[in-house]
Amino acid sequence: MITDFSLTTIKRGNHETLDDYVAKVLRSVEVPVCINTVAVLTGLAPHRVCKILNRLERDKRTRKITNVYHAYWQLI
Repeated sequence: MITDFSLTTIKRGNHETLDDYVAKVLRSVEVPVCINTVAVLTGLAPHRVCKILNRLERDKRTRKITNVYHAYWQLI
């Protein structure tokens, strides 16, 4: 998948929860991204990003697009 976004860290707000922060990153990218890309963009560990994305999916804020080798996630 080819994208045109730069791999710069997106800053987290002072009183922003991690769920909202990851959702903001997914909103800014606008294309489905894998956990490793979200980890690079947020600066969080991949295992932590995985837990947050699963929690966001359970709350119906994100959805998993593919689940072949890497799962790609997108904001609903």
